Amino acid sequence: MKNRLLTKMSGIISSGIFPLLIVMTRRSQQYFKGVSVPLTDTPAPFYEQKTMCRGTIYRLTTGGPRKGPRKARRMAKTLEQVQTELGDCKRCELCETRTTIVFGVGNPRAEVLLIGEAPGRQEDLGAEPFIGAAGKYLNELLAIAGLERKDVYIANILKCRPPGNADPLPHQIEACTPFLREQVRAIEPLILVTLGRFSSQFILKTDTGISHLRGKVHLTGRYSVLPIFHPAAAIYDQSKRPLLEHDFALLKLLIEKRHEELGSRA
Repeated sequence: MKNRLLTKMSGIISSGIFPLLIVMTRRSQQYFKGVSVPLTDTPAPFYEQKTMCRGTIYRLTTGGPRKGPRKARRMAKTLEQVQTELGDCKRCELCETRTTIVFGVGNPRAEVLLIGEAPGRQEDLGAEPFIGAAGKYLNELLAIAGLERKDVYIANILKCRPPGNADPLPHQIEACTPFLREQVRAIEPLILVTLGRFSSQFILKTDTGISHLRGKVHLTGRYSVLPIFHPAAAIYDQSKRPLLEHDFALLKLLIEKRHEELGSRA
């Protein structure tokens, strides 16, 4: 039974019919448990998984934006308007210990938006994300994806440094992320790269750990999301360097794929 189902799936995939939706009830999950369907010879399969109340949906992410009319969205604010609204923020206790607010930096029309967790000591002093040791390594990783800092926009879940580089707390995330959402709307990137556990879990609305999220392309709304370990993780654990470099190579492939999709619709 399992072989027949897999053969049928392979025939549909090879025929070029996309996107393919496979709805798995509890009974049919036993046949597909542990089975992934690679679309290309890329380092990781392009699919997302969403757990539903009556099963699991795997959606192959080659289909691009859905066709048909969309509900009208409100006019996005500019980055300048978002920063003005943020002002001298005192929405949580981090305002008492920060040196400066680290709003974000980069290309305001970037195709790739990188989202970290929170400013560190160097970022708190320099008012710019990723300018410490992790930032230097990030520059090397961007080069693997064929990018430079001027090509992307970089922001964080939190805009103020937690004392001692502590993990972001839930109430701090709740206070700060409305401004991140407005930054995403203002930039309208093709791809969100979430660096680390907190940004990945917030964007994907999941409790799944970064080790299980990374290496695959997910969808949230109209955005492709690529979770990756935070570059600082490789500074303390050298074994993570190959994984980071693998995932930035995947980012390069994803950018090319999105360009092909947009070109085919021009």
